[in-house]
Amino acid sequence: MDEDEKLLKLLEIFNNRFVSFHNSLWESEKQFTWWILVIFGSIILAFNVMVPQKTILLFLLSLLGISVSLFGYFTIRKAGIYFVESKETYRLTVNALNITEDQGIIPGSGKDDATKKHASMQERNLNENYTKNGEYEEEANKSFFKLIDSFLMNIYFSLMTIPSMTGLSKKQRDNQIKREYNLHIRDYFQILYLIFAFVFFMLIFVY
Repeated sequence: MDEDEKLLKLLEIFNNRFVSFHNSLWESEKQFTWWILVIFGSIILAFNVMVPQKTILLFLLSLLGISVSLFGYFTIRKAGIYFVESKETYRLTVNALNITEDQGIIPGSGKDDATKKHASMQERNLNENYTKNGEYEEEANKSFFKLIDSFLMNIYFSLMTIPSMTGLSKKQRDNQIKREYNLHIRDYFQILYLIFAFVFFMLIFVY
């Protein structure tokens, strides 16, 4: 078995690993979101109906909500590290094999044109987030303050739809957001969990 054949087998392994981490991350995001919504809905229901020991029940539900929200936040951050690392490993193997977008070939992808197209799109998406020398443009996770800052700045630029209000053209504004305040889907889930953790915390003082 020559070197390229070994790399092709590794590429298949790394591709499966990348898909596995991607699916795991997405499932974690969905599951934590559902649990948080169920707890929040339970609090609203308990708040509006007569139940024994309502104050204690609401307090415990709020604590549970805080715990699940924070656990989800840190779990997604950990899963994001594995996800980004698997993307980088896959990308480096693609580069080692000199696979181009026109080829779009990975082991088993020659079965149909749709799979080849998916492989090409996947490689292009992988390369978007990395510089030519293979270093990350951004870390897998933003710091707490950078996360909040990016979220607020995205809201600000979204509200400032008239270019003259920001002093930037639409293209300049979009480039600045992408360069300095870009948020991934996992970032938005982290923000969502932090918001719910804060809401659950504040609800403790409402009862």
